[in-house]
Amino acid sequence: MSPNEWVPLRWSSGPIEALKGSPFNCLVVRWPLENSETLISAAKAQGLAVVGQVAGEPGAHVESAARQGLDAIITDKLLTRAPVQILPISGPAEASPQSPVPLKESEWPSVRVGRSGNAEAGPTGYPWVDANGWKCQLFETLHPGKVAWTLGEPKGSMVRAEMYALAVADAGAYNARWVVSLQPEILKGLGNGNGEAREVWATVSRAVRFFEEHRNRQQETKVFARVGVLSGFAGENEFASLEFLNLATRRQLPLRPILLGTESPDNLTGLKALVIIGEKEPNRDVAKEFLHAGGTIIVSAGALGKAAERYGEAQTHETGYSIRRIQKGAIAISPEPWTDPYLLAQDVHRIVGRTHDVVRLWNAGSSLTYPTVNGNGALVHILNYSARPAGQPMSLFVARPYPQARFVDLFGKSETLNTQRKGQGTEVNIPAFTSYAAVEFGEKA
Repeated sequence: MSPNEWVPLRWSSGPIEALKGSPFNCLVVRWPLENSETLISAAKAQGLAVVGQVAGEPGAHVESAARQGLDAIITDKLLTRAPVQILPISGPAEASPQSPVPLKESEWPSVRVGRSGNAEAGPTGYPWVDANGWKCQLFETLHPGKVAWTLGEPKGSMVRAEMYALAVADAGAYNARWVVSLQPEILKGLGNGNGEAREVWATVSRAVRFFEEHRNRQQETKVFARVGVLSGFAGENEFASLEFLNLATRRQLPLRPILLGTESPDNLTGLKALVIIGEKEPNRDVAKEFLHAGGTIIVSAGALGKAAERYGEAQTHETGYSIRRIQKGAIAISPEPWTDPYLLAQDVHRIVGRTHDVVRLWNAGSSLTYPTVNGNGALVHILNYSARPAGQPMSLFVARPYPQARFVDLFGKSETLNTQRKGQGTEVNIPAFTSYAAVEFGEKA
């Protein structure tokens, strides 16, 4: 079994026999672990891989991990010539091409709650959600072919089954995997027949199985976006580029992250705008082709902005950006250097224009969308971070004409939706759901 096929479950206690017939094939344990021989022996007897997560310096634990039969260690420290496989946390340690990579600073997906106990609102006025999707999307750009693991753990006492399902979907919709982390009372309850524990277990297993069954198909899709962001996503540009991805997602403005130096006509296809975060110039031939095709390049008032001032006559956009036309395309230059990623996301959305929205979700509440395309079809993932049915009926618009649409959720609901043509796109009404739903559009759906 390739490590990329590991379906992980964090394990602290409880009967290993409960895993029989489940979608999990990999246990993640805190390492070192008391009575580890018994656990590892039982896991291996069921054909399960075992991965140890080490806090701090792992070197002292590698030999014992290998001796006791661990398959891998999760660490954020660089190790070389280790007798067990290493899963680096987002980077510094090397992993084999077939190793998943746990994401550093993963969130427990949920609506953020303030001190008053009410949902905390972001700058847009919508509930502020902790989400990992944009991190998973960026990871796929930076590490093509690898699988990301999110590491968020539940907060509070007796988390609802629907919240666990959301955590699975928060990674699964982006072709990543959540290291499923059940609260200790849930694991213990599986052994004594606790009804609530069994409900959580059945819900989580069903959600994991749903995404595993669709994984190969999802790998063939790509984000449906009109805006790309070109950056090194590191160093002095790390905060601005990552927070821009985060905040644009909350605006229902899908982005296509592109690593500086990999830009090409292929990964710019379909984009209306390209935001360059940083002062390094992109490939001139690629940029020229993008502009001549009618694209808009958006830059800060730095070195790139000054270099662009030699082109054409300036027009002032309502955002204050200077727009310089180049044949069919344009370069938009900010009036001041970028310091606020929220304002950047807002200004980019206004420059591109709502007419180029690829997706709109009415009565979204605390839900986010992730639209993808594959050939002539589209699949829009909808993640509800409250994990409760929305108070008002939702409507979804996708910016392509489709005659058919089908709705599915994690709990077996599936139905054909009535489609309405809206301009050059399609609108559907969304049935009530809790944690996650998907709408598939196409000639046949």
